[in-house]
Amino acid sequence: MNATLPVSLLVPAAALPAEGAEFEWPAGFQPKAEFREWLRVFRKLCGDSSPRFHVRKTDVDLLSDIEGASTLHWVKLGFGEDDSAPQLEASPATTALDWSAVLGRVSEKIGAEHFIATHQEMIRVFLEETRAAVAVATRGLAGEAVPVVSVRVEGDNVIIAFHGVWQADVAGLNSLKGGLPVKGLAEADPSTLDACLVLNESEVEGRGIVEAVLSVSMLAMVFQDQQRTVPPPPLTTPAPITQVVQQPDDSHVSEPLPVKSQKLKQPEPLVYPNVIKNANGAEHKVVVDIAAQRAFVFIGDKLAFETPVSSAAKGRHTPRGTFRITEKIRSGKHSTLYKSLMPYWMRLDESAIGMHTGQLPGYAASHGCVRMPDESARFIFDLVPKGTTVQIVDSLKPKVVEPPAEIVAQR
Repeated sequence: MNATLPVSLLVPAAALPAEGAEFEWPAGFQPKAEFREWLRVFRKLCGDSSPRFHVRKTDVDLLSDIEGASTLHWVKLGFGEDDSAPQLEASPATTALDWSAVLGRVSEKIGAEHFIATHQEMIRVFLEETRAAVAVATRGLAGEAVPVVSVRVEGDNVIIAFHGVWQADVAGLNSLKGGLPVKGLAEADPSTLDACLVLNESEVEGRGIVEAVLSVSMLAMVFQDQQRTVPPPPLTTPAPITQVVQQPDDSHVSEPLPVKSQKLKQPEPLVYPNVIKNANGAEHKVVVDIAAQRAFVFIGDKLAFETPVSSAAKGRHTPRGTFRITEKIRSGKHSTLYKSLMPYWMRLDESAIGMHTGQLPGYAASHGCVRMPDESARFIFDLVPKGTTVQIVDSLKPKVVEPPAEIVAQR
């Protein structure tokens, strides 16, 4: 995509929206919007899923999966060539953050005998250690590495959401001059830290913002943390997977489903035509095996179809549990964020996760959805009705029942 992409950030994998996420860009948002407005959009886009840290007077905890918080992706926000709509590009980065070390150092400093546990000091210690970890993770990259966070005070505690790292260049910093507050933590009230650059020195008078930022150790770009007032509908509570039995009879004679839409690096899809022909109204069920990167369609207790898939990439998450297909869109469905088509879309519950056509590189690579070859997605779309149960499990190894002795003797 040849696009005008004015904002480039390193974002925790956990903060990236799934392919099926819906996002409404601000009305009238323009390609030449001020840089801080782009940062606000970024924060709104990734904020709800960003990893959060609970900073207390005695220690600090990560409130989410550490791998999803540590693994970083490049995210670029901008407009396409025709300036028709904002777009998002995301790709894996070859770097990561060592949050285990950060948490250890923060806990050690907060637990020191003479530590003064004010909100400002708790925030300062966390941001200083985060800043140090970010400097290591971005070594060799161009620009000033600026952590982007949101801060919320809850009683004696502080909740800090880490949204990513803005690789700021001089032009980007200049664009903020005169429009974005610069504050020092020593004097700032944490409840007023919204859309501002926070420095560990407050004496920036007489210097331009670029000079101040490049000459003073800057801590972060800070927003106030706005909690959701209405949380999205949760995914169904996980239920135990039912053990599926494959009967060793002629119903399990398979034939390949030809795939011409892409070159597969995984075993080809297989159709079991006798099971489909003799369905007789039996219930359909889809089972996705994350370890095997394969999905299975069962009719009753018999295997009717199987296909390779690609689930969530490292640091992302495809939810485990039992769900239902609540929406089916044959064509025209596309990601409002990634601007990619998702033919044969099958939404799971009311979430942003679904099954759909997508590229399979031979390993887990999605933003959370279950990708399939176009031929497989179309086959399942036509085979299973809306409301079909979908179970996503870490690993499924269907038990094969040995045939009775008399059948063996007949052979």
